Amino acid sequence: MKQKNYAKICLLLSLLGSFGYCSLSPQKKFPKKQYYIIEPKYSSSKKSDTKISSIRVVKFRISKLYENKGFVYKKSDVSFDSDFYNEFLISPSQLITERVEDWLLRTGLIGQTASRTRFVEAEYILEGYIHSLYGDFSDKKNPQAVLGIDFYLIDNNNMGVKFSTKLTHKEKLKKAIATELVKGWNRCFSKILLQLTEQLKKSELKPKQE
Repeated sequence: MKQKNYAKICLLLSLLGSFGYCSLSPQKKFPKKQYYIIEPKYSSSKKSDTKISSIRVVKFRISKLYENKGFVYKKSDVSFDSDFYNEFLISPSQLITERVEDWLLRTGLIGQTASRTRFVEAEYILEGYIHSLYGDFSDKKNPQAVLGIDFYLIDNNNMGVKFSTKLTHKEKLKKAIATELVKGWNRCFSKILLQLTEQLKKSELKPKQE
């Protein structure tokens, strides 16, 4: 009887010891997810002459490589990584589309947008294709942000392309980290939209006469 009680006590102590070890052992901590948006810096306060009476900006298409919200990093000429812990707050194609539309409205190049109301008839349709959106970390000493967008302005009456341009920019980063990458994308985006603005200003587009 004493041997049985002794065995039970040993088993109980063993179980308590295991429980105590598990409960006191440090828990593995995973990085907290971070969410970002990209925001071009608009600095000009002088509005341009209106080139387009009304426009409908449709959601930009994006390469399958970058359509998910997680950031994409180029590690070498043949390898890429997707970041689970650092990502866009919303889909990058929707985010970039909205920022382009906001920018064009602020410049004065377009009179009004038909994308946000059902009661404006669009003179032109603006489409875009995002072909590059990644951090180039293949050279550890020279990390870069890369952003490339193709723009197509289409006449809503005959569906002909009236204006198109393909713009890509790269920006050097201080470090190969997510926060610096977002800052680099912001600079790329600003330069792309400034270049788009200048090209539209020089185009032969004219608003329709009422």
